[in-house]
Amino acid sequence: MKDKIYFDDLLGRNKIEPLLLELLEVLRLKNQDDLHGNILLLLTRFRRNEEKARQNIISENEYNIESNKIINSIKDYLKEFESYRLSWRDKENHTMISQSERVTIKSKVENMTLNSKLDLIYKELSLRLERRAQLEGLLSHLQIPYHHNDIKEFEDEFNKSGFVRVIAKSKDGIEIFLTQKGLDYLKEPQKAQPHQPNIIFENYQNSIINKGENINQVGNFGNKITEKAPVQNPNPNAPSKSIQRWQLIVGIIAVLTAISLALLKSRGLL
Repeated sequence: MKDKIYFDDLLGRNKIEPLLLELLEVLRLKNQDDLHGNILLLLTRFRRNEEKARQNIISENEYNIESNKIINSIKDYLKEFESYRLSWRDKENHTMISQSERVTIKSKVENMTLNSKLDLIYKELSLRLERRAQLEGLLSHLQIPYHHNDIKEFEDEFNKSGFVRVIAKSKDGIEIFLTQKGLDYLKEPQKAQPHQPNIIFENYQNSIINKGENINQVGNFGNKITEKAPVQNPNPNAPSKSIQRWQLIVGIIAVLTAISLALLKSRGLL
């Protein structure tokens, strides 16, 4: 789909009428009636101004004033169009999170912490071409339930961390962008987790969890869980490691002493 950059280029080359006609067609296909009506009125103003200039009904100064007003209106409408375009793209994008990840998210969402939700938002934004999306659409896409107060909480966290920047707000929601700082955060190695028992899962049909993975991961595990017993010393009478170390040191000293005595004897010193 043609984006704001494409229409900005037409505007920069003073292709006003082609710009408005192409924009009208895109809005018609997307059933965006309100913006379509505003652009149609703007096209009428543009044509009327051009016609008056051709017939010398208005002065050059009057023509330029009206032209500048039309151009400024086009710039405002293009910003509005871009916001709509991004929301359309979010709805049509089928290359976000893989199906297996989607299953995991759905099973975890009820117990998900705020930080876990934020990490999912960062990851999803990093997968998108422009690292941006409408927050409300993104939460729905990730199957994360939310209320109005949750949106404010997300905004506060974005501002606090600097990982995400709010770039636009409208009646339809807020547009967010993953910053370079957010990308760097995703690339950082994970902090060491406390020791967890090693669990073996059996009868785990349709689960995305492999045998032997950590119990903290969520999936449809089946009904049999066994925990590995700690490894026992096979020989309880075997010497401890500290005793074995001293035995090794004594042995080395004995060998060195024997070598020294042999050298002294060979030289007649003993």
